[in-house]
Amino acid sequence: MNAISANLVRFTLALLIAAAVFVYASMVDTMLWDPAFVTGWVLLSVILVLLLFGSRKTVSVLPLGPVRAWTQIHLVLGWVSVAVS
Repeated sequence: MNAISANLVRFTLALLIAAAVFVYASMVDTMLWDPAFVTGWVLLSVILVLLLFGSRKTVSVLPLGPVRAWTQIHLVLGWVSVAVS
């Protein structure tokens, strides 16, 4: 898989996750709850996972999976956080 198609897959995955968050937030809105509560918790969770990437790089002794997988997750969740915020 070349770099362009890999980026397209990552971006599409991020859009699907963001769309799922927005659909859930709209469902919460129709139930007369506050959708900002849902998107805020999702954004906080995404930011915490993004912060774990820095910890993963500094603590390379623990077998926490390959750095490549962590980088992929970091990229997708970065796009999700942009879309949700």
